[in-house]
Amino acid sequence: MEKKRKKDLLILGVLRNSSVPLTSIKIARELESLGHDISERTVRLYLQRLNAEGLAAQNGKKGHEITLKGESELDSSKIIERVGFLSAKIDRMTYQMSFDLNTTSGSLVINVTLVDPRQFAKNVEYIRRVYADGYAMGHLLTFLGPGESLGHITIP
Repeated sequence: MEKKRKKDLLILGVLRNSSVPLTSIKIARELESLGHDISERTVRLYLQRLNAEGLAAQNGKKGHEITLKGESELDSSKIIERVGFLSAKIDRMTYQMSFDLNTTSGSLVINVTLVDPRQFAKNVEYIRRVYADGYAMGHLLTFLGPGESLGHITIP
């Protein structure tokens, strides 16, 4: 994550966690207590931009508050972080695979999704498009019926 965006999110996080408006001095102190060395002046400059973008709002001399748009931005950044974490975990697992096609032994990463067959039938075209457009994690797909197993997973 770029440095500016990280600082934006840190400041928005401090504002979100406060029940009262905060001045740049208080925000800088809170960030310092969290282990981030960001000067009051830097916080003030970031707040100007966050205010201009509608992510924060100044409440007179009382200080700044996070806006609904700022809350939404903070929430979406958390989702991106989680997706990044999941992607890194999948990459790590993929590199640790030891499957040998010739001996059909070793470890293999599989993505299993349990879906009601009726629901699946309604969405076949969407699934086809995901694979056709290259958004799937591979190019193979299989279907298992009730009682069948794949690895340690048995289909209910």
